[in-house]
This record gives sequence, structure tokens and C-alpha cells, in this order.
Amino acid sequence: MRVRVQKSDHDRYDWEVIGPKKLFGKRIRKRFKTKAEAERFKNDLERQRQEAEHDPIDPELVRVMARFQNKLTIDEIEEALLDKVHTVGKFNTTFADACSRHLKHLEQMHKRAACGADHVRDFRYAMPKIDTWLGNPQMKDIDKKLLDEFVDEQLELPGHDGTKSPRTIRNYMNQISAVLIWSMGEGLIAKNATTEVKLGHYKPEVHICKPAELQKLLKHADWAMRAWIMFGAFGGCRSSEIRLLRWEDIRLEEGANGQFYVPGKKNVCAERWVNLTPPLRDYCEQMLVAPKNAPADWERTGLVMRGMRMGTIIRRRERLFEQAGVRIKRNALRHTFGSAHLVKYGNPMVTAVEMGHYTPQTTFAYYRKAVRASQADRHWEIRTGEPLEDDIPDNIIAA
Repeated sequence: MRVRVQKSDHDRYDWEVIGPKKLFGKRIRKRFKTKAEAERFKNDLERQRQEAEHDPIDPELVRVMARFQNKLTIDEIEEALLDKVHTVGKFNTTFADACSRHLKHLEQMHKRAACGADHVRDFRYAMPKIDTWLGNPQMKDIDKKLLDEFVDEQLELPGHDGTKSPRTIRNYMNQISAVLIWSMGEGLIAKNATTEVKLGHYKPEVHICKPAELQKLLKHADWAMRAWIMFGAFGGCRSSEIRLLRWEDIRLEEGANGQFYVPGKKNVCAERWVNLTPPLRDYCEQMLVAPKNAPADWERTGLVMRGMRMGTIIRRRERLFEQAGVRIKRNALRHTFGSAHLVKYGNPMVTAVEMGHYTPQTTFAYYRKAVRASQADRHWEIRTGEPLEDDIPDNIIAA
């Protein structure tokens, strides 16, 4: 309940001020010819009421309000202050809470087929760590200074394969940016501070596996790691793509050496058919030929990696590195394929298509100097040898 200014039905006075009885002990009603006069009287009543109630007001606040009393009405000032209080309350939202709400949004988008399950999983896995690295901030505290410090600290922290790469940091910043952009749409913040942070241009270093390293890894690999090595080093697949490969999409009868289908999702060129190289064809033949004493209608079907999660693959990969005494860099298998393939076929267009690149310029720029012809020849001569005993687990054999 408050003092209000309203239109009057009097024939000579257009405005009137109403003061409720509960505020002043009696009802006040006074008419004025202009709205400005009515507003000044209303302000006087409000001041009298506050003085009567001994309501302490900071003198600085009084001076601030005085600057706006002839520009805004009391109602407009009160509305603006209430809106600001509401906004400040939103600004007190924590980054962790915003991430949690954004995750629910991503899960909803996944149900609508607007984003992939891997994207949702990666966000769910990464954001708690990023929140901790940022220092569990409130949304209002995420600014250029905080993000610059985050980037510099991350560049000095170790990753799986040594110091974290600029590409990894850029991925972190992209995830933070996604949360901030969503938060702007929700009215939680006013701007996306990641746009003010400058990151260096990133060109990943090309890491190549030597033929001797691949042979040592294959010698110690279990059935899952053998598939990971073969489709990476001799099929050019990304780790995320190998998890999606299916045995029924390997066609030994297609073309000169056979083909396999990659349901890639990284870019518009990632979905592709890839020709089987000699080492990969030899491996697939072993895996797709019926074992001894198998039923007549036997066939191998399902996911090549049996639906393994990326965390499981990483653990198996670490165990393989320890057993083989060989450690290779992330994407080294795919880089090795691209380099050796370019040397063998001498055609960036063919290699680009096999790897799912946008353009052959990308392929040629990265891989033209990576390996020598003699090294490439030894690469394509590698074979897996006889299938491992656990290469034929029961749950991936279907009648």
C-alpha cells in the first residue's frame, strides 16, 4: 500500500493524490491542475511518512534519488529498483548451477535430435572440472581477467600426453562460452566474457608412429586395442569414430580391396566410405571369417568396440602403453595413416576423402613432409598375425 497519483474526475483539477488511511491515520485526497504538482505533493507525503516512522535513509541515497525526481515518477523509480534487485539476484547464480541447468537443456535438445549423445556426455564430464579450475565462481564474477588466468594456468598443467595443448584449452573455452551464451538468453548475465579472451592460432603437431612401435603395440594389444590400432593407423579413423564402427558395415566384396562405412559426425565430410588398405583388409578377413566349428549361418555383427565408453578405451590404452613400453600421442594413429597414405598414393584428394577432411589443402598442408617413402612402405607391410583368443568374444557373435 502506497501513496499514488491518479487522474481526477473533478471539472477543474485533472490530477489527485491519494494517501491511504493505514499510512497516515486518515485518508488523504488532494487535487491538482498538473501532474508535476501532484507528484511533488506525493513526494512530500512520502518523506513525511518516512520521517514519522524514523526510517533511516543514507544521505547519499537521498542525493541520488533527488537527481531523478524530476525525470521519473516514484512508481517508475520503484519499478526500476525492483527490476535491478531481480537482476542482481540472477547475477548471484553460481557457474555450477548454470552448468547444471544448461546440461538439462542439452539433454532436452538430445531428445529432439538437436545434439548428439557424445556432446552431452562430454559436457557432463568436463564442466565439474572446469568449475573447479575456475574456482567455483558466481556468474557475475566471470570476466576477462578470470578467464585469462584460467587459460594461462591450464597451459602449465599436465594432460594425458604431457602439457595440455592449446587445442584442449580452446575446447574448454568453447564449453565455457556455450554456458555463457545460454545464460545470456536466460537473463543470468549481460555478456559473454570469452569473446574478450585472445587465444593463439592452433595448428596441431603431426605425431607419427614408427612401424616398429606399431608392431610392438599390436603384439601386446588385447582385442579392443587391436581394433583401435588397425582402424586408426590403417583406416584413418578418429577414436570417436572407431567407437561407432559396425562389423556389418565392412564390405570385403566392394571395390578392389573392400570398403567400410564410417558414421562420422565431426564435420560434413566425416561420414564416408573408406577403402580397405592391405593391413586392414587382412585384419577384417580374419575377424569376419567364421571360426572353426561355427554354425553355418554364423556372422559377426554389432559394434566393433562392443559399445565401450571412451573412459574404458582410455584405461585399456594406458594399460597397453605400459605393457608394450611404447607411448604414442593423441591422434598419432590417424596422423600416421594420413602421412603414409599420401606418400603411397600421392594424391591429396584421395587421402582427404579417406580421412574425412574438408579440402585436400588441409591434408597436404599437414602430412606432405611427415614420413619418407621407405617408412611408408614398411607401414603398409604390417600385419596383425593370427587372431587373439579373446578376439572372438561370445557377445559379438550373432547367428
